[in-house]
Amino acid sequence: MKENILIIDIPTSNVGSIKNAINEVGFDVRISSNLEDIKNSDKVILPGHGTFSAAKKFLVEKKIFQYLKNYPKNKFFLGICVGMQLLATYSYEEGKDDGFDLIKGEVKKITCKSHEKLPHIGWNQIDVVNKNSKIINDIIFFEENDVYFSHSYNFNLENTENLICSTPFGQNYITSIIQKENIFGLQFHPEKSSFLGKKILKNFLDL
Repeated sequence: MKENILIIDIPTSNVGSIKNAINEVGFDVRISSNLEDIKNSDKVILPGHGTFSAAKKFLVEKKIFQYLKNYPKNKFFLGICVGMQLLATYSYEEGKDDGFDLIKGEVKKITCKSHEKLPHIGWNQIDVVNKNSKIINDIIFFEENDVYFSHSYNFNLENTENLICSTPFGQNYITSIIQKENIFGLQFHPEKSSFLGKKILKNFLDL
């Protein structure tokens, strides 16, 4: 049976670019913000640009937020950028605000030194921490492991077993790929990350 893959049509993201990337790796995908469409999908992707609160406000208004907060264990979910940050317990971007709490942790502004600049925009590497996650199948052999970021806030995980990849930023590391069972998150934009980003996206779609 053919799987139903859906991108949540959220105004604070470029869903068209993600759809094109998914089509390029050989999958059909729908775009919708209708709750019934989301419920009837096997794999759901939540992208996001802008702020945590703006993305959450849209999801609440569309009555999507509560469904995602209790996302079924037998389906796969991928959050991208702000979509990943919404997986957290709380965000402190514009005051304390609760997320889906699907992966325990808090979203806080990246700590940086005077010579480091925010937002963290552009190409940076991902370092594999947990090789057992299927979302990174085959990528540890890539010579070029850079992906494209655009953010100022970091997902501070409560449990290190949920960390799949991290990314150097100054003398510290930021969280770049996370997973808990059927729930995945990418802090970077796979649709803008050349072959490596599309490979990671395909790994998710192949699950």
